[in-house]
Amino acid sequence: MKLLEENHIILDVTCESKNELFEFLAQTLYDMNRITSKEAFIEALNQREKEITTGIGEGIAVPHTKDMSVLFPTLIYVRLKNELEYDSIDNIPVRHVFLIAMPTIYYKEHLEVLSKVSVILMEKENREFLLEASKDKIYELFSSQIG
Repeated sequence: MKLLEENHIILDVTCESKNELFEFLAQTLYDMNRITSKEAFIEALNQREKEITTGIGEGIAVPHTKDMSVLFPTLIYVRLKNELEYDSIDNIPVRHVFLIAMPTIYYKEHLEVLSKVSVILMEKENREFLLEASKDKIYELFSSQIG
């Protein structure tokens, strides 16, 4: 299984809270057979959020965790239809969510994916592109740079 597949790009999702978003992400991973437990995965995301917010600013959140419930390294992009209050470092609501889910032992890979996603998101053109682009164009951008 690849880290990123085209069906990992999910557009125009509506979530009213961070909890609802985490439930959506966990259900998505569970339906893809990438985690063994939705509850354990949500707990791992919430534990990570307690350390420091994963709302990195500019309308972007990168929730990420390493957990025993994760079967395969996975990157998922969700473009939200609505702005979502997320307790981001700049207090700007989130529209873009990049979930990084890794099995517990994937320390190096976890950091590599975080770094690659961050480099892509540093470019203002890429952030603007994500607001309007189609699923296949978003997949092209990320698969060419993340693999």
